[in-house]
Amino acid sequence: MSMKFPIERFRKAATPLYYYDMELLQQTLDKIKGSVSRYGFNVHYAMKANANPAILRRISEAGFGADTVSGGEIAAAINAGFKAEDIVFAGVGKTDGEILQCGAADDTKVHAVEGAVICRTAFPYWIPDNDSGALPYAL
Repeated sequence: MSMKFPIERFRKAATPLYYYDMELLQQTLDKIKGSVSRYGFNVHYAMKANANPAILRRISEAGFGADTVSGGEIAAAINAGFKAEDIVFAGVGKTDGEILQCGAADDTKVHAVEGAVICRTAFPYWIPDNDSGALPYAL
């Protein structure tokens, strides 16, 4: 992978300045996709890392999913072109509105991390099958 850092352009720019090398991002996405494709993994981008719409669009166009922790992140993911079935919503302390927002987004996957959330939903829920004794699925 190569990186071109246009330092001369930055000397004239106001600060703070955020520079994203979209070519390098695409190369990275291609490398990740090639590495995981042989295993059948689904890669989800953590929306909290960077919610820049251009970055999100590029990641969604590359076929990745979105890992979200808030209603705002779900909206940003959908606006950036992520398919609802490729959005995972996880974390603790969810509001009723955020949970309903998942249901409104059709196939958004909700990862249950606290029992109280399950009691407040009316749509299918995915629960990890792990050492905690949780069931693989709950409806």
